[in-house]
Amino acid sequence: MYKRCEAEHGAENCEKSGAIVYPKCKSGFKSVGCCICSPQCPEGMSDLGISCAKSTYGRGAGVSRLQCPDDKEQDAGLCYSKCQDGLNGVGPVCWQICPASIPVACGLMCAVDKSTCDAYIAKATAAELNQTIYSSPKYTIWIYMTISASIVTVGLF
Repeated sequence: MYKRCEAEHGAENCEKSGAIVYPKCKSGFKSVGCCICSPQCPEGMSDLGISCAKSTYGRGAGVSRLQCPDDKEQDAGLCYSKCQDGLNGVGPVCWQICPASIPVACGLMCAVDKSTCDAYIAKATAAELNQTIYSSPKYTIWIYMTISASIVTVGLF
């Protein structure tokens, strides 16, 4: 049962899930279900099951000021409470700074590089648009997507 998998992935590099043998996850990843390898989240990040999310907390709605008091910081023309150390303020949210092992801030997530972030966003956008297609019977929705350029165009007909 393990022969074909181990022939391709090496001895001791396969594991059985149910009735099927799969390659073991690479270092830094863990098995989720039968056949998905999810990153092991660095300390302080939330495990979403198939990916890791930066921790966040709200810091208020912001107050419009030309200059902020010393205990506040300005973002987009509004004053907000300063974030705790290790967090970066964007509007009313304090986002965890991505760890060195996955350094690229990618919205809620962190990624190993910009192209990985772009591909994730494109795939997530396409999945959401596909859901829209199935839940909008009154419209025909045309979708064109170029993942490498991270361009998503949607047209309603």
